[in-house]
Amino acid sequence: MLIRPLEERDTAAIASIEKETFGDHAWSQNLFLEEIQDTTKHYFVALCEGGALCGYGGFAHIMDEAHIMNIAIDRAYRKLGFGRALLKTLLEEAKSLGVRAVTLEVRENNAAARALYESEGFVLAGIRKDYYGLYAHALIYWLTF
Repeated sequence: MLIRPLEERDTAAIASIEKETFGDHAWSQNLFLEEIQDTTKHYFVALCEGGALCGYGGFAHIMDEAHIMNIAIDRAYRKLGFGRALLKTLLEEAKSLGVRAVTLEVRENNAAARALYESEGFVLAGIRKDYYGLYAHALIYWLTF
C-alpha cells in the first residue's frame, strides 16, 4: 500500500469511489478539482498493489483545527486497513501543520467507521439530527492532540 497526496489525475477515480460510497450525497469530480486548488484542504489517496487507486481521504485546516471531510474506500478493498492507514496519514499531516484538535461527522448507523474513529482516540461529542436527510443523523467526534 502506498499513500500519497491527491493529484488532479486521481479525481475521476475518487469521484467513482465517492459515488459508490455516498450515493446521492456524493461529491462530483469537479468539486474534487476545486478542493485540490484550495490550500486549506489536504487530501491523500491510497494505492493498492499494482497502483490502482483504492481509497482517499482529506481534511480542511482551519486555524488550529482540522475537519475531516471524508474518507472512503473502494468496496473491493474494505476491511484491509486502507481506511486506518488514510486516517493515520491525515492525523499525521494535521499534527505537522500545528493542528490541536480534529473533528468529523459520521453517519449514526456506520458502525465500521465509528469503530475505526473510536479506536484512534476520537470521542463522541454530539449529534446533528437529520444531517444526511430525514432520520439520517450524524454523530460528531473530536480528537485532541
